[in-house]
Amino acid sequence: VMDVDMEQVVAMREKTKYSYTAYVVWASVQALRQFPVLNAWIEEDRILVKKSIHMGVAVAIEGGLVVPVIRNAERKSLGEIDQEINALSGKARAGQLTPDDMKGSTFTVTNSGVFGSLFFTPIINLPEVAVLGMGKVAETPVVREGKVTASNVMYLSLSYDHRAVDGATAVQFLHAVKIQLEQPG
Repeated sequence: VMDVDMEQVVAMREKTKYSYTAYVVWASVQALRQFPVLNAWIEEDRILVKKSIHMGVAVAIEGGLVVPVIRNAERKSLGEIDQEINALSGKARAGQLTPDDMKGSTFTVTNSGVFGSLFFTPIINLPEVAVLGMGKVAETPVVREGKVTASNVMYLSLSYDHRAVDGATAVQFLHAVKIQLEQPG
């Protein structure tokens, strides 16, 4: 679990209106480029590192969760990612996802913050090797230069399979996501 100062993202959202999920998916794509071992599947006794990033985004629907896929997310802008999340979420809530919409993800982002949680332990979407969970963005007391001030903070939780990813690499990946979100431009 890592805390993220979301002040810059909050300011950017006032102009873009993109969802927090879109920002986290975009930041995750950037970090997966640096740590491709997390963009992988485990099949039997093999680790298959994938070249393309097919980002699963968990969507709550009546009766549970579905995970539609943003294909080739590494080729998409933040705006394109946001549009695709909105389109896939709409299809999911309308019961119109096809099996093809939900297969082939190489990494998943899930957001329990929309339900008010600060952080949680997400479950890996097999055969992937990791999943990133988002908590809510909340005004939180932080210490800056020895003074307590309010800032918008979000907690990210990473679950990962130790057969493919060691703890040091996992935490470095999580830190890379944090940096992308704290310095998004």
